[in-house]
Amino acid sequence: MASIQEMCARIGLITSHGLAGTIKTHYSKPVLYLMLLFSFPAIVMNFGADIA
Repeated sequence: MASIQEMCARIGLITSHGLAGTIKTHYSKPVLYLMLLFSFPAIVMNFGADIA
């Protein structure tokens, strides 16, 4: 979870877009959906850990 969050933060600093926007620009839709499938649970669990 931490690695995906770190990757998103670094990509956002450089490109001024999030992970999904950058992948959408450079890769096909199946790659975008696969990355969203993997990153969504990590983001939700990270929010839960922050709240707890």
